Amino acid sequence: MASPSTVPLDSLLPEPHQPRPTATATTTTNPKCAHPQPKGGRVQRWWTEPRREAWADLRAAKWGRGALWFLLLLWTLTLVCVVITIPIISSLAVVDVSACRPDGSFSPYTGYSFWDFSGFFQITLPFGSLTFTQAKVIDIVWDLAVGRAGQSILAYYSWNAFSSYVRSSMATGPVTFDTFFTVYLEDEASLRSTAKMMRDFSTRRGLRSKLAMTFFIIAMIYVLAWPTLAGAMTGYTSANGAFVIDNQQNLISFSSFTPVAYVIHDGWRLNLTGNHLVSYIGSSSRDKEPIMMIGSTPDATACSAYPGLSDPCSLAQNVSEYVRRYGFLGLDANGAVNDIETQWIGTTLRPALNISAFYLDPLGPYFGNNWTDPRVNRQPYSNSSNMVFTIVDSNDTYPIGYIVEKGSCQALGAYQWGFSFLQLVIGVFLMFSWTMVVWLMWLKAHKELKQWNGIEVPGKYKAVLDLAAALNQELSSIGETPDALTNKQLRHRIKARLDEGRVKADIPFPIAKYSFRTNFWGWIKKEKWWLVLLLICGPMVVGPTAPIFIGVLAALAFGRTRKSRVFMIMCGLVIAIPPTVVVPLAG
Repeated sequence: MASPSTVPLDSLLPEPHQPRPTATATTTTNPKCAHPQPKGGRVQRWWTEPRREAWADLRAAKWGRGALWFLLLLWTLTLVCVVITIPIISSLAVVDVSACRPDGSFSPYTGYSFWDFSGFFQITLPFGSLTFTQAKVIDIVWDLAVGRAGQSILAYYSWNAFSSYVRSSMATGPVTFDTFFTVYLEDEASLRSTAKMMRDFSTRRGLRSKLAMTFFIIAMIYVLAWPTLAGAMTGYTSANGAFVIDNQQNLISFSSFTPVAYVIHDGWRLNLTGNHLVSYIGSSSRDKEPIMMIGSTPDATACSAYPGLSDPCSLAQNVSEYVRRYGFLGLDANGAVNDIETQWIGTTLRPALNISAFYLDPLGPYFGNNWTDPRVNRQPYSNSSNMVFTIVDSNDTYPIGYIVEKGSCQALGAYQWGFSFLQLVIGVFLMFSWTMVVWLMWLKAHKELKQWNGIEVPGKYKAVLDLAAALNQELSSIGETPDALTNKQLRHRIKARLDEGRVKADIPFPIAKYSFRTNFWGWIKKEKWWLVLLLICGPMVVGPTAPIFIGVLAALAFGRTRKSRVFMIMCGLVIAIPPTVVVPLAG
């Protein structure tokens, strides 16, 4: 035998001379050269194969389950948006449209807060102008459709999650007969079943997670209380209108009142009456109530009309400009009579007009809040308590204190249906919490049960068989014959001797716990570059570039190969190109 270092002699012999091939000689060539690639080969590689892979991925997708996941995602995002948006909007001061507050009190000021606890049992978000019958029908439909039917839906999904979680928990430890019966045979929440679950979890055999047991009980209580919560957050109330008693003891709609900006004491010089009142709001706004907020004058764009001028704000605007140039009360900077020629819309007046004010808002459009009276060195028009109202087409004045004292809310004969804002926010938050808890419990149990390879969550009939088998086994272990016992004796044996019994799941191998954190971060690491691409394309979701975002999203959701994902993204690009490029160029 040759040594390992021995080289075969044949390999050292020179190769025989091979003649140069002639034109007629047969030569050995590269297979790629012998069979040249057709021109469509590259198209085959870059188009047909990715298209087939993408189509295979789309056909393999479980569209029914995907639709359910999409609805769950849409429902969850809706609740998240509501939870985030409502507090932000309502945290701002509400610019009221009526002086009648939800509790029936009258106030000419804005600033009513939806977060005020006094409105907890009030309908603070009313809608419509309804008859009593219409309001009652809406309330009944809400109670039936949202209250009772909603409770059935909550119970259905809650028990699906509970049954799956209890089944996975039974792999590590048994549960009592009552727990098994409640989860798999009752399918609904009741005071009795909730009390039994609380007792079993706290004093007997619980689930493997104390947090899950807590969520379990809270969710049962929530399902049980849902019809009451849904009914309490809604209701109907009489529609009220704001009225004020005038100087003639008549009830006048508050919308007929308007705050006064200026008084032209010598108005006859302008073809007006003496002590002519210049208000913020004119006849064009009679249907609006002059709700006041310190720091913002109401409806300052609809002012008193001035004879011969089309702009209804012209009078207040011209007065504001006039006193800015020539001062108030016909006085000069030293407090003397301002005996100079002044201009009023092209008319020369001498001496200056005698104009005063009551209260001028510092953030309003008209001059005077910071004007200082040279005689007393004070600012007389900066005190909001000096605010005065008048009735449109009248020259009577009503101080703000009079409005507050004489204002009231009167029933208008119509009804409104709506929500209590505080209870609505609490209800939405609880619904969001229930959704997340039930979904996470179901998802965790579902992932763990998949390891059992076919072992299912028992339905009612299978649960009856499992419970009967457990009863027979447990009673036989203490020497009892189940068929020979009465119902009362069975109950006594189960409580006294079996400590509420044991039902466990027989599995061939230990079940591994599912970790959301580990699996989530593993998915993030696996799909990180595709997620980055999705974030980059996020702004494209609105407008003609939306197909690009949809293509990236579809690639992440359905694509299982790189070619498939690239093909889906390219489809989105092809769809988005015409409206984003061709149309602007044509324009």
